[in-house]
Amino acid sequence: MYNDPVMVRPQTPHEGGGRRRVPWRMILVGVAILFALGIGIYFYIQSRSASGPQQTTAEEASRIVKEVEKLMLLPEGETPPVATVTDPAKLSDQSFFVNATQGDKVLIYAASQKIILYNPRQNKIINVAVLSSE
Repeated sequence: MYNDPVMVRPQTPHEGGGRRRVPWRMILVGVAILFALGIGIYFYIQSRSASGPQQTTAEEASRIVKEVEKLMLLPEGETPPVATVTDPAKLSDQSFFVNATQGDKVLIYAASQKIILYNPRQNKIINVAVLSSE
């Protein structure tokens, strides 16, 4: 029988037991994917916070409709979407929004073809117009 001790030589990093080399192409592809994803998220967030009116929650919309209903007769049998004016300067080229201020609410009655601009701080109807299909 052989009773000689076995000599073990330490392995260098390039001999299998060390760190594995990562191809540069994989790193570049990963960075490119992360970059594209970041740009996509940025533009999505920008589009959601755009200058136009923003959609409100159903509870807030119901509350706004009840407030406006106290000031004028509203179309029956229709629940309007309610949007909030966030940047009136970008809407000022549209005659309907000339007197709009930040925070005003826009009620859109599509079936009745009416649009109402309401200022909740002053509890005033600022403008009412007929929707056109143009």
